Amino acid sequence: MARSLRRVSGRQIRGALMSDREQNMVKKRILSYLVRHPDAQDTIEGIVNWWLLEERIVSIAKDVEEALSSLVNDGWLLKIVREDKQESYKVNMDRLPEIITALRLE
Repeated sequence: MARSLRRVSGRQIRGALMSDREQNMVKKRILSYLVRHPDAQDTIEGIVNWWLLEERIVSIAKDVEEALSSLVNDGWLLKIVREDKQESYKVNMDRLPEIITALRLE
């Protein structure tokens, strides 16, 4: 079952067949978006360009938060809590040689 090319905001994307796992993930992202925005309605192009992008950003933000927490726990990053309670992160200069070595090994 082949899918045709679709034009989405000036870009060509190939609609390849998705695995059941991938399709379930897309369904979950669509439904998650709609739970947060129950009055939403859009075209396929709008769903691809806005809804799924927003869901991906939310997912990536969670992944980044977990990675930062792990890097802080490992001592490779320092977490700085500013006066306004915002958190920022920077490299632990004392561990920089170890980080460089670890990156070279990958």
